[in-house]
Amino acid sequence: MEMAHEIINRFSEKVNAVESKVTKLENAASQVTVLQAHIDRISRDLQDRDQWARANNAEIKGIPQKSNENLYDIAQKIGSLCNVTVRKEDINYIARIPTRVPNAVKPIIVAFNNRYM
Repeated sequence: MEMAHEIINRFSEKVNAVESKVTKLENAASQVTVLQAHIDRISRDLQDRDQWARANNAEIKGIPQKSNENLYDIAQKIGSLCNVTVRKEDINYIARIPTRVPNAVKPIIVAFNNRYM
């Protein structure tokens, strides 16, 4: 009788341990869902901020690249064609960016200090 009682006690302890582990796993699974929702929200916020930051940028394509070119002059000439005065002080950053296509004309990115030109 004692032997059966001891076996039942060990079995009960094992069941309790398994139930405890299941509870921990259920808690972890619910945390994963909450954390995934949090990551999704942060990712959308980051995309919105990136888009907002790029709102001051203009990409100019199709201008052949020349040695010793002055990108500020190119931006000013394009601005004058659009009846917009572009001063060097209006530009935060200007550069040609690489393309994935070899020997392709690199576009020019102009980051203006503000979006209201």
